[in-house]
Amino acid sequence: MIVGDLQSFGANLVGETAFSGMVEGVVGGSAFHVPTSAGERDLTAVLDPAKLYYAEITGGPAEGHRFDVGYAATTADTLALDLGSPHNTSSTLLKRASAVRRS
Repeated sequence: MIVGDLQSFGANLVGETAFSGMVEGVVGGSAFHVPTSAGERDLTAVLDPAKLYYAEITGGPAEGHRFDVGYAATTADTLALDLGSPHNTSSTLLKRASAVRRS
């Protein structure tokens, strides 16, 4: 029997969302094109080159898959992905919604 107050604790293992948007196309098989979602924001200004990020698919048949972001090739409205990363959970890119999170 437990007597008194209880307090549970859980550490959040998901990094904070740096950018969230709808993928409008796949460029060159290795990048997500997100011009409408990016709007006036420049993705290279939103992401910190000193940090690691990943794109997580948040809808459709590939929901839950993740791809590491390749900051060096990212442009204002195109999110480049590091398809050679061992952290990726799929080798195929699909046009789906994504959220970019810090690793």
